[in-house]
Amino acid sequence: MKNSSIGRLRMVLIAAIAIVIGVSVYAWLRPSPAAFLPAAWHSPGRYPSLIAATAAFPTFVHALAMPLLTVALLRLDRASGIAATCAAWCAVEIVFEVVQHRGIGRSLLARLPAAVADSGAGASFANFVRSGTFDPLDVAAAVLATATAYAIAMRATRHVSRSREITHV
Repeated sequence: MKNSSIGRLRMVLIAAIAIVIGVSVYAWLRPSPAAFLPAAWHSPGRYPSLIAATAAFPTFVHALAMPLLTVALLRLDRASGIAATCAAWCAVEIVFEVVQHRGIGRSLLARLPAAVADSGAGASFANFVRSGTFDPLDVAAAVLATATAYAIAMRATRHVSRSREITHV
């Protein structure tokens, strides 16, 4: 296996582990059940002291996993492409957090055309906005996570660059 494939595989494995951990936190520790998980998995009462300590953790692992998967799947190995990918995912994470702010979310929903609001995706978005809670720590977690993803991706692809330099000598 070439170094580039090993680097991509490492990024995918880190992202997969992060997603599994994030889903686990949602399933067992979040105060309200996640819409994408069976209700039987939700049991926050069992671990009340961990809820506050892990509040921004799902945002962190999502914001870590998505850029790593994107970089790996698109086979990006240039610093500019990796930086752009991480910045784009950071922006997406922040936008999705900001729309959960009560004032901003209500304003958006009031302007959402009825045809869109009643559609599957529009209804899901409206539900997300209504049931979500804005937390500035989630914004900080997204920034920290995408910076971490950038560092991991650069390290994983640095081996690619070095191996290319060696083979071209």
